Amino acid sequence: MVQQNIKSGKKGEKKHEQFHKILSAAAKIFRIKGYHHATVQEIADDIGMQKGSLYYYIKSKEELLYEIINSATDMFLENMFEIVNLKESADVVFRKAILMHMNAIEVDNDKIYVFLNEYQSLSEDYSRNAEIKIYQYESLLKSIMDRGKKTGVFKPDLDTKIALLGIIGMCNWTVRWFQLNKKYNIKEIAEIYINSFLDGIKTKQVCKDCY
Repeated sequence: MVQQNIKSGKKGEKKHEQFHKILSAAAKIFRIKGYHHATVQEIADDIGMQKGSLYYYIKSKEELLYEIINSATDMFLENMFEIVNLKESADVVFRKAILMHMNAIEVDNDKIYVFLNEYQSLSEDYSRNAEIKIYQYESLLKSIMDRGKKTGVFKPDLDTKIALLGIIGMCNWTVRWFQLNKKYNIKEIAEIYINSFLDGIKTKQVCKDCY
């Protein structure tokens, strides 16, 4: 797997910017045509680059897919690390976590779509690192639910693993049908999901001082 070593200074910054342009173009092409049908030449053409020059930044089409998925998982994890340790009631932290998850669908729609729909196209060597990050992310979200059970915010008989799979599946499926500028924006959709979900897992009385 390639590691992007960005040199300091203007030259390094320019390379970094170009690399992210390549990832954005690849994500768009992969989403439109599908990973297996897309070609490196189409990606190069999209950003006005010679195919040979593109290989200066990346070694293969699969590595492009890996880097797209890697950037998506890094974004999710970084944001979740900031949220999970907030000193607020578990239901409040849970709401913020789901809003963050859904916001990513709107902010980086192509990359998230490719991550969710083309992840299984990675070979074992490339998928291993992504699987670790996915597991870490899910564990952090599950820890919020476990905390809610412990503090009496969520129902004591809640199966947090099943609940986790349910809410993540619901959120991730949105990327298949969500379109910008339609009846609901992504935050409104997220609020519908959150309110419906919390109605089913919260206890009737929530202790406001339970953190």
